[in-house]
Amino acid sequence: MKNTLLVAVVLLTMVACQKNPELTPVNEPVVVANPTPGQVPVAKILGTFMSEVHPTSGTVKVVETSAGVRSLAFENFKTDSGPDLRVYLADDKKATNFIEVALLTKTGTFSLPLPAGYPSEKQKYVLIWCRQFTVLFGSAELK
Repeated sequence: MKNTLLVAVVLLTMVACQKNPELTPVNEPVVVANPTPGQVPVAKILGTFMSEVHPTSGTVKVVETSAGVRSLAFENFKTDSGPDLRVYLADDKKATNFIEVALLTKTGTFSLPLPAGYPSEKQKYVLIWCRQFTVLFGSAELK
């Protein structure tokens, strides 16, 4: 029993001490995936990131063209690096009824395409979620 516990502690330490992938700082223009030529994205709803378990800051907005194509636009976004960070849209900060938008690889100003059929009337939270450890790094309520 003692040996099993020792092995478990050693394995957990090795996994927890793995180097986290670094997030790449970027400053990209706000783009909407597959826009119709001449369509300018317009901000529909906006949120400000609040820190949860890790420092997280910046703003996020849902931008949409008049043709209905939507993306998430992050501005001055910052958070700590972590393993398996994901961007979720959810009903609340507990990741209820979440939709995964993307693997998070960037900080700064950038856009991510929204999944087709995103129910904006229900999923009002953008979460920065560590899937590996089920930890909420930060969140923004879209209003």
